[in-house]
Amino acid sequence: MKQSDLDRLTPAMRHYVDTKNENPEAFLFYRLGDFYELFFQDAIVVSSLLDLTLTKKSGGLDEKIPMCGVPYKVADQYIKRLVKRGYTVSICDQVEDPKEAKGLVKREVTRIVSPGTFVGEGDVGARHLSVICKKGAFLQMIHCDYASGECVSESGVVWDSRDVDSFLEKQIAVYRPVEILTDDAMDHNRSLADMAKRYDVDLLRPWHVKNPQIAEDYPQLLKSCSQSDGALILLLDFLERTQLHRQDHLYCRKETKKRSIMDLSETTIRNLELVENSFNATKEYSLYDVLDFTATKMGSRSLKDQILHPIMDTQALEERYDRITALHENRILFDDIVRSLKTIYDIDRLSLSISKGSITPKQIIHLADSLRGAKAIKAAITDSGIESLIQSFSPEDELLARGEAWKAVFTDDPPVAYREQRYIREGFDAELDRLYGLSEGGKNWILELESLEREKTDIKNLRIKYNKILGYFFEVSKSNIERVPDYFVRKQTLVGSERFFTEALKEKEEEILHAKESALDRQYEILERIREEITSRLQDIQSLSASLAALDAVCSLASAADRYDYIRPILNRNGVIDIEGGRHPVVEVHAEEEYIPNDTLLDGERFRLQIITGPNMAGKSTYMRQVALIQILAQIGSYVPADAANLPIVDQIFTRIGASDNLTRGQSTFMVEMTEVAEILRLATARSLILFDEVGRGTSTYDGLSIAWSIAEYIANVVRAKTLFATHYFELTELAERHDGIVNVTVATEERDGEIHFLRKIVRGESNYSFGIDVAKLAGVKEEVIKRARIVLEHLEAREGAGKIENLADSKVEAPAPSPLEEKLCALDINETSPIEALLLLRELQEEARRA
Repeated sequence: MKQSDLDRLTPAMRHYVDTKNENPEAFLFYRLGDFYELFFQDAIVVSSLLDLTLTKKSGGLDEKIPMCGVPYKVADQYIKRLVKRGYTVSICDQVEDPKEAKGLVKREVTRIVSPGTFVGEGDVGARHLSVICKKGAFLQMIHCDYASGECVSESGVVWDSRDVDSFLEKQIAVYRPVEILTDDAMDHNRSLADMAKRYDVDLLRPWHVKNPQIAEDYPQLLKSCSQSDGALILLLDFLERTQLHRQDHLYCRKETKKRSIMDLSETTIRNLELVENSFNATKEYSLYDVLDFTATKMGSRSLKDQILHPIMDTQALEERYDRITALHENRILFDDIVRSLKTIYDIDRLSLSISKGSITPKQIIHLADSLRGAKAIKAAITDSGIESLIQSFSPEDELLARGEAWKAVFTDDPPVAYREQRYIREGFDAELDRLYGLSEGGKNWILELESLEREKTDIKNLRIKYNKILGYFFEVSKSNIERVPDYFVRKQTLVGSERFFTEALKEKEEEILHAKESALDRQYEILERIREEITSRLQDIQSLSASLAALDAVCSLASAADRYDYIRPILNRNGVIDIEGGRHPVVEVHAEEEYIPNDTLLDGERFRLQIITGPNMAGKSTYMRQVALIQILAQIGSYVPADAANLPIVDQIFTRIGASDNLTRGQSTFMVEMTEVAEILRLATARSLILFDEVGRGTSTYDGLSIAWSIAEYIANVVRAKTLFATHYFELTELAERHDGIVNVTVATEERDGEIHFLRKIVRGESNYSFGIDVAKLAGVKEEVIKRARIVLEHLEAREGAGKIENLADSKVEAPAPSPLEEKLCALDINETSPIEALLLLRELQEEARRA
């Protein structure tokens, strides 16, 4: 806008333009009375995005200025829609009482809202703001749930672009951020941009730190997030510059050591449908859905987090099993805990309001009720004497006791719009009661005056009314004007009536309004004292919230075990997966027919790799997924769906199941498949569990068979991971004869009256018949097509022969001998190496690698 046009703007419009220029990339919501208004280009764009009426307003220029607006009481509904589309919104509020303003009411930007900092009343799940920072070979990430203040620190060593992509994909798949901030090193990263699109990230943008010393203002937070200090600095700089206040509610969640967390890839999370299904990406029909019997929203979030982060700490898992066992053995205690959990509000979401000192009376009541529920839970657990539960839930008694004291301050149901109404309980503060007594007494006096004047003047429709502009006044219809006495002073003339006041009414009005104003001030002082006390206990409240969430998650797992007849697994150290009567936890819940359980035996020696053959629709994929899901359940501390389960700790679970073209990335079905296979072969260890389903089917028959054969050999002989390998290449069954550790299993079928029946039972042996034509018949393919297919099949089988690979040399894929560099790395004891020694050694190894 030209300077000449700026000079012609009205003061309000000039202030709007100046404020907009402070954050030009954000839509400016400018508070005017009961509305947030937008002007100029913002109004044109936002009215279109939100389907608002676009009007115009005089502002000092020759042409009227485009304008639209939304009521301030429901502004969050509109802001949410904008940030969901990746926009940012600057909120400019009135920061002084209009009654006390001299000239233009003072207004300031109070916050800048983006997808990662939007906090909505109805939001249940975490809205993660993720920050990425690259420092040399170290990639740092912090995932911040801004409403609760919880930050999760993640970091990893990345040597090449594959490492970077793998690390980022896992992080984004698990935390599903709505907004990502990057430093300069990660700006313009095409892979990251592609991931942001695939995972529906609302906003991806670089952020340039202006205050690199900002973390020094948060020493405790910096200490707990030391592995991601660069990302933390970027996060704090962003939040302080956009939220315009200290971020004292932030805390870094205590992380289990990296070596104690099972690493789940994005592909595994998706293929096993851990937290959302594969057909419409909702919670329904996922493992999370089946296990979620939580009573609180924060408990549900905790359960989801546990599913995505299975652990490898045997002692911690046994402790979780012990808690489930204790709840099952003490049904009354179990029921009491769940009953109390249902009274607990989502106090995790109050952290931001508490830290800002803006917690409302209604939220304080929710907090107080939650403390009362937590107090009842602690009492029940303590009385039970069950050590495993006592150790897991032991909040401070002093905090729990404050709930009753805080609740006693407020009315039973404080109003949402509380500023102009009474919310402090009568009897709590004598001075407040006196002031409200004067105010209410004055109103009664006015009613008596109205009745008295109506009788004296004989004006039947005489009324005393009130509005904020005129105050109290008598209203008389035009037909009764002749009866108005001389001591009535005219105040306003309307079309059908006249308004008057008297000296007595004016004096009483001043008395009433002064008493009401003093009462509201007194009430607010009391509220501020309570807020300060609650803020001083923020860390204790956050700790309590985490404990309640964890307890709720345990109760949910105990309820699932009870409902679905799960059993406690046994953990072993010999690497054997031995499952009797295993069931798929999701399929068995939703199956219309009886679920057929199956046994599984995998170990590191004789039964490392199962070649699984059998027809389509027979249950091969369900069987493989069930084994992986049982293993995951065991490693989140849950009972498992089986008659018996003796399980190891696995470090990773890999899945190569199904295939689809990824056209946005320019990758075909086969390219996607091979990329995932390459990742598995690169990262899998002997402690991993691998699921392969139909590897090689995306290319020609002989190419696919050759690749599948070679992969199976490599895994069996080099990686030696426990593997389930489903295939339609029946030739692969020969591997069991050629290599130790490979065993053939198949899905049992039965033919009755010329019809094929799938028994869903996994048995030893192999199948050399796919039943594809039978499946086509079951699907309703026309009979003439089925007959022709059988004729063609007979012709092809006669031409190709038995299909055995008779002449293939029996040459195993051998692992290469370790290099001197690898021997040094393997001999290194990380626990006994200091950081300085590690850096020196790293430099020595790097130089040796360059020489090589």
